[in-house]
Amino acid sequence: MKKSLKTLAGLSLAGLLLGSANLGYVAAQDSESSEAASSESVESTESSESTDTTEGEETEGSELQQAVAAAVEAYNAEYAETEINEIDVELNRDGSYEIDVDGFDADNDYEITYRSDNGEVTSREVDSEDDNQDEQALDLEALISIDEATEIALAEVGLETATHWNLDQDDDNNNPEWEVSFDEDENGGQEAEVVIDATDGTVLETELDD
Repeated sequence: MKKSLKTLAGLSLAGLLLGSANLGYVAAQDSESSEAASSESVESTESSESTDTTEGEETEGSELQQAVAAAVEAYNAEYAETEINEIDVELNRDGSYEIDVDGFDADNDYEITYRSDNGEVTSREVDSEDDNQDEQALDLEALISIDEATEIALAEVGLETATHWNLDQDDDNNNPEWEVSFDEDENGGQEAEVVIDATDGTVLETELDD
């Protein structure tokens, strides 16, 4: 009987030890699972933040700059095998923009008019041209943006609202230039025009009329 009790006690003790070991194993597994879930959560958050940042970078710039980018994209969709040589932007009374994008190839000149209020191309023109050998394409990626040109012009004349922008090659030296204009109706009776080197932001000419 004593032997049986000793045997039973030994089995009970072994069972307790085995149970404790199992509990420790389960706890360790739970801890590892929790750490893995936490790690995945952190990675998910970082991924989300990275995505948000990327999306923010894609949409950088003012409404004006985004409208110009959309107009250029629309032009390229219409005339993919041509080069852009001029962009002209007009501020409308309702705050929207009307944007003309001009381009060329060896045989023709092309133009679209894009409106920012509805995001649509409202007109298209194709004209035959036999003398396009001297035309120079604008390398838009290498030039200052319309937002940068506007900021430079505003600082130069001290007015509030630019109303017209033109990006084109200078007739004399083929250097790309931004011409930023200020209408008197939007600037307390004052008119101004600022010509800016589109490659480095240097102010080339300023006209300010009272």
